[in-house]
Amino acid sequence: MIGLAMSIFDNRLWSGKGLPAGRFGARVAGLSMALIWVATGLVLTWDRTGRESFGVQGDLPLHYHLVRTMVRALRDGEWWSPWAGLLNGGRGGDFFRFYPPLFYWLSGAISLLPGVGIIGALKLMTVLTVSFNQLGVYVLARSMFGKWESLTASLLSVMLPGVALIGINRGFLPQALAAGFVPLLLRGGIELLRGDQGWRPAAWLIAGMVGVVLTHAITTWMAAAAMVLLLVVWPEGLKWSGRWRLLLVAVGGAALTAVFWMPQMLELGGVRIGLQVARQHFSSYLLFAPAADGTVYRRAWAGLNDVASVVILVQSALALLVTGMALVRSGAVEDRSRGLSGWLRFALVATLCGMVMAMPGSEPLWRSIPGMSMLQFPWRWQPLVSTIAAIGVVAAWKSLRRVPADIGNPLATTVASILLLAGMLLTAALGKSHDNEQRAGELLTSSGNGSGQAITYDEAMRLQDEGSQEFLRYAANQVYFRPRTAETLFYPSTDKFGGLSIISGECVVDGERQASSHRAYRLRCTGTARARLETYAAPRWEATLDGHNIPVIIEPESGLMLVDIPPGEHQLHFDYDKWPRINLRWPAVRRAE
Repeated sequence: MIGLAMSIFDNRLWSGKGLPAGRFGARVAGLSMALIWVATGLVLTWDRTGRESFGVQGDLPLHYHLVRTMVRALRDGEWWSPWAGLLNGGRGGDFFRFYPPLFYWLSGAISLLPGVGIIGALKLMTVLTVSFNQLGVYVLARSMFGKWESLTASLLSVMLPGVALIGINRGFLPQALAAGFVPLLLRGGIELLRGDQGWRPAAWLIAGMVGVVLTHAITTWMAAAAMVLLLVVWPEGLKWSGRWRLLLVAVGGAALTAVFWMPQMLELGGVRIGLQVARQHFSSYLLFAPAADGTVYRRAWAGLNDVASVVILVQSALALLVTGMALVRSGAVEDRSRGLSGWLRFALVATLCGMVMAMPGSEPLWRSIPGMSMLQFPWRWQPLVSTIAAIGVVAAWKSLRRVPADIGNPLATTVASILLLAGMLLTAALGKSHDNEQRAGELLTSSGNGSGQAITYDEAMRLQDEGSQEFLRYAANQVYFRPRTAETLFYPSTDKFGGLSIISGECVVDGERQASSHRAYRLRCTGTARARLETYAAPRWEATLDGHNIPVIIEPESGLMLVDIPPGEHQLHFDYDKWPRINLRWPAVRRAE
């Protein structure tokens, strides 16, 4: 099986002998590989993306409404709008300040193309995400192998089930996209550690780091953990200059993204992120963990976790086996000077870490290692294991070709071939759709409960536990990223921002202009009035009346914004400050009179 995988493409083609010489031949080869990656993405995602029900599986309902919010911001000319104005029934939320926006930028831009729409953009992003993961693995493998071997590794990486579990089955599309940046980060690290000169190693590392940080916060944590492992396990004898160069470049990459991650570090305590972690607790997703309770929701997740547990075991066993085979014979592989042995050592340790974090007895690690509990699912690590296994297959094949057969080779290659085939079958099963043919667009955009009324958090959780598709009508909500002073009601989706209402006094709204991060109103008041903006108060919202700052009052229980207006004609503006500030102060909570 391994030999068949390595023979998918003729060596002469990817060495350039079957193509015109020079730059033209290289371009033809590059275009051919790109077409192969896109074709592979189409094949793996076809059953999901080809159905009318696409959009209701996994996390896709959340992505649908978040892309819808991003599209509205882009149409208003706000290319960076941390405030997600259409969430929570138009009351908004601080989502894009704490959840990286790159996936939603790309999806929003695609959906604005004629005839595409949001569902079409999500389908296209699913295909492109799988294709991009192959490109990332190819870039990493090229630091150790030739073109055709690297191409084979890139294809095997998505034929194994790590990316299929995360990106196709569960719809964790931002994480799946971020997984494609991790190999770029690792390539830069490898080249810096082995002492490669020039600007390319730093460019790879910074490109990977910036891509991960702007795409998925949890993958940022995992990428940082992977880089620490790479530093620790790299072969002895390396000059410390390589490690220092790596650290300096990493600091430079972090500086480039500080405008995004600094607010996360400084302001995360201002939102209800703990609710999400409590709902998806890691202990329910360790290897073959039983359902936390008897609800439909928990039983479904337990069934999925059983499949994910098999994925972890199959992928990890394959990665350990082929990486071990290659490492034992690495002295005979001509690519050792290019960092292959260092990668293999890292691969073994990283795979073992993925196994350990999934073990039932790993709770002390989850509780003691900072940030680890935010992973929620141990199988988030598996896209990296797919990369490790794919490169390990190539390395093992190269080593076997250079070492005379011994008594262990037939058994090891047979077991590896069985595991590789099992992984491919799991990928096919994970990509198959088992949902009904209900049109996703109709389900996601219609009003919840048939009346458009809000429901309580407990009622929403009950609908989710019952497995009711009615819950998807309220998927526009992101309770976890609301300000802590906001209530936790669930609202059906809307296409309008929360407007301004006069709750006391004599005042008329003569005109308005509303965008995600900016609201402007023209008022005529015959007496002192109190106005309410149907938008949750956050520390970055500021109100000005006729160009002068006025206090923002947080309405008790609802968490909406209140302002007092004196008599006369006025221009009232609300603006959300997008840029980081160190000393943020919440407006004082006053009881409405």
